[in-house]
Amino acid sequence: MAKERSILCIPLKIPSGNFRKYLYISVMNFKDVNFYARIICFRNLNIYKVCIPDRMHYIDLGLFKYQLEFTQDILKAVRETELQKKFDDQLHQIPRFPGLKLLHKLGHLNVLTTSDYRNIMKIALFALDEIFEGNEITCKELCELYAKFSKMYIMSKKEMYTEKDLKIFESAIIDWCIDFKKIFSPLSTTDCNFPKLHSWRYHAVPAIRKYGALNGLSTETYETLHKSYVKTPYRLSNRKDIMRQLVNTVS
Repeated sequence: MAKERSILCIPLKIPSGNFRKYLYISVMNFKDVNFYARIICFRNLNIYKVCIPDRMHYIDLGLFKYQLEFTQDILKAVRETELQKKFDDQLHQIPRFPGLKLLHKLGHLNVLTTSDYRNIMKIALFALDEIFEGNEITCKELCELYAKFSKMYIMSKKEMYTEKDLKIFESAIIDWCIDFKKIFSPLSTTDCNFPKLHSWRYHAVPAIRKYGALNGLSTETYETLHKSYVKTPYRLSNRKDIMRQLVNTVS
């Protein structure tokens, strides 16, 4: 039987700066990792050149999630839960249009899916408009931040870019990142020093120049296929002779 060969990268330590120290593990016969693992340390490995930004995890489930959570914190600080409820109400007062679906209440942000966040992206700006007055962080600043995010996000979904497009896109990213840190840093225990924010700010555009549009680098396609061809058929099965039932369902 042929031996299987696998490569693992394991974080060893995260110092300041862009470089990371990683363990490179070459494994012969993956079933017996402890016996066959050979460890070679590589210093000064730029992990941001190894990992390509994935828009779904970086933006939909990452930076926009942070932005929404910080917004909820601001609303709560201004007027306890009253403004959070008002935000929910104003979201649901927006006239429906095809493709828009919202949860009954935002409440537990940790259970929202990618689709939920994308729906909120479309209308959050309108729900925040003039929702409160005064405060150190103004409503106008929040609305401008959401407007800049929308512009940046729309540009990230382009299929092709010219050099001029990339410069405009990079400018939009920088503009949004500056405002994001300025507004939310006082609320963050890490001063908004998020790896995803750094990678998006400094490495999204270089990745596009090197590998092409982000649409072709996303894991979203394969996760959607997994949902359609594995998860849904599995739920429809009786959990017996699973493989045969999955094949019959999707074929």
